[in-house]
Amino acid sequence: MDGVTLLFLLILVAILDGFSCAQTSSIYSGIHCIESEKNALIKFRQGFKNPSRSMLSWMLEENCCRWEGVECDNTTGHVITLDLRKQLLQGESGIFLPDLPYLRHLDLSQNDFRGAQIPEFISTLKNLEYLNLSNSKFRGTIPEYLGNLSRLQFLDLCHACSFLISVVILHSRPITFNGFSTSSL
Repeated sequence: MDGVTLLFLLILVAILDGFSCAQTSSIYSGIHCIESEKNALIKFRQGFKNPSRSMLSWMLEENCCRWEGVECDNTTGHVITLDLRKQLLQGESGIFLPDLPYLRHLDLSQNDFRGAQIPEFISTLKNLEYLNLSNSKFRGTIPEYLGNLSRLQFLDLCHACSFLISVVILHSRPITFNGFSTSSL
């Protein structure tokens, strides 16, 4: 392949890649997060001793739908996903996130919550379908208030509460692992 053909192919790939990125960003450009949900996320971030570098977008970008780890509904702008796994977050108090009523996916796995209890605010997230708190250094027993999460389909607490348990909840069908029953959640 000669140099001119290779250059042409590289320019073509760059143009097509730029086009696909422009289309993707245009999908999100009209979506703006709900102000109260943005404020809840900011307050949540302040509860950590060392917010990670990936959370830098939370300070630089005005629209929380563009923040790393945050996904908003394409129609309403409500925050529906908060994925902060492997962010090296540290904190034991101030873990509070009640003002995200449309949140469906919460992943706080592989962070360091320094032996804190699983936060009670999780029970207020009535639309939550996915919850991953694995390897986050929570301690204690599985809180009964997790039973309030009637839409929960996936729950991973592996090492999260100083014991091994990973549970997949399939619509109110009780499952038992290592002496723990999902029917008692």
